[in-house]
This record gives sequence, structure tokens and C-alpha cells, in this order.
Amino acid sequence: MSRGFTLVEAAVAVGIAALAAVLLAPVVSVAARASSRANDPVHAALSTYASGLVRDAAQAWKYGAPANAVSQTYTATISAGAAASPLPVSVTETIAAVDAASSQVTVTVTSGSVTASASAQVAASAPLPGSQIARPGLVPMPSPPATP
Repeated sequence: MSRGFTLVEAAVAVGIAALAAVLLAPVVSVAARASSRANDPVHAALSTYASGLVRDAAQAWKYGAPANAVSQTYTATISAGAAASPLPVSVTETIAAVDAASSQVTVTVTSGSVTASASAQVAASAPLPGSQIARPGLVPMPSPPATP
């Protein structure tokens, strides 16, 4: 029985440790970025505004075909908190057809170097307010079976 590590065993151990470090680096990066945004009032305000616009779009487009909507970019001013001054933002609303009955709505809000976005799939699922649903016409009775 031999004692200690051979050169091959040491190389394999170093390779496994390097692979683990490479695989964990993106996870650590995403976690660090998310934790840095957690206490940012500007990012929180942008996220809240984007989520509200997506929710409004979903409510508005449930009555019709969202694929007919126009994607747009505009500027707005939002509040970043009770004591903060108004914050100018750039808003981009993008609508892309997923299939014949639904679309993907994405809202991206940017202020300086801070960006937040929200998206939702919107399906036309309700009749227009005040519309009348037609009743089906008369259905013919089945003919009696032929007698032999």
C-alpha cells in the first residue's frame, strides 16, 4: 500500500477544484448583483413601475388581440420614494406575437445606468364589454335509423 498522493491524483484534484470554481463563478456573480440591487431605491422604483405597466397591459389586452398593439418607446417621470426628487426614465414597451391568441408583452424601464424589466404572456380570453354572444342556431334532429 502506497502512502501520499501521486502526481496524477494531485492533478485530478486540482482539475476538479478548478472546474468547481468555474461552475460557481456565474452563480456568485448573479447573487452579488442581485444583493447589490436589493437596497437600491432607484432599481426598486423602476421594477415597481415596469411591473405595473405589464399588469395594466395584461388587463387592457385581455379583450382583444395584443398582436395589433404597437411597440413604443417614451419618456416619463416617476417617484423613487417619498423624499426623493422625480426620476426621469425611458420606457420601452415591446409586444411580440406568440401565437394567434396570445402575445408576449415586455416593459423595460431605464434611468441612467439602472435598468429594470418585466414581461408577461397576454392571452385574449374575454369578450369585449357590452358584446353579445350569439346563440347557436337550431340543430337538426338526427334522422331515425333505417328499418330493414
